[in-house]
Amino acid sequence: MLLDVPYSSGNLTVTVHAFKKRRPFHPIPNRFEPGWKMRGQPETWFVELDCTFKNSADQEAYIRGQLKEVLLDGTTSQGSRTLHQWSPLYPLSDDDTRDLVAGSNAALQVKSGLLIKDIAESKCFFKVDENMEMQIMAFSLLLSHTQSGPYQEQLSLFLVDVSRASLPSY
Repeated sequence: MLLDVPYSSGNLTVTVHAFKKRRPFHPIPNRFEPGWKMRGQPETWFVELDCTFKNSADQEAYIRGQLKEVLLDGTTSQGSRTLHQWSPLYPLSDDDTRDLVAGSNAALQVKSGLLIKDIAESKCFFKVDENMEMQIMAFSLLLSHTQSGPYQEQLSLFLVDVSRASLPSY
C-alpha cells in the first residue's frame, strides 16, 4: 500500500492518507457469558486506514471496506479469512493511549454502507486479534447501489500488513 496514491476499482477510487495499527488491548470479558473466568482474552488491536473515497459514476454508491487474507508461499490454511470494516460506537481519539477503556470494551458494530455521492472522507477500522495469526491482507471494497445491499466484492486494491509486528508499545 502506498499512501496518497489513488487506487481505482471501476468508478470508485480510494486514496489512503494514513495507516496505523492502534494500541493493543485485552477486551473486558463478558461476565454473563458461561465460562468467562476460564477463558483468557486474546490481545486485540485495530488496523486503521484514513481514506478519501471518490465516486465518478452518475449514481450514488454504498461501500464497505474488506480485508481478505493473502496466504504466503508454503502456508496452509482452512481457507482465506475475511475481516469486515467495523465502526466504533464511541469515537476513538487521534491519541490511541486515551482509547484504552473505550477500546477494551470493544464497543463496535459492523459498519453499514458508507454513502458516496461524489467524494467522502472516512476512517476504516478492522479488528484483529492474536488468535487470528494473520499477516498480509488484501483490501477491497464491497459495493451496492442501495444501503441494504446486496454488496458485491470489487477487485483487491492493495495489500495491508495486519501482523503483531510493529504494534505500538506503551
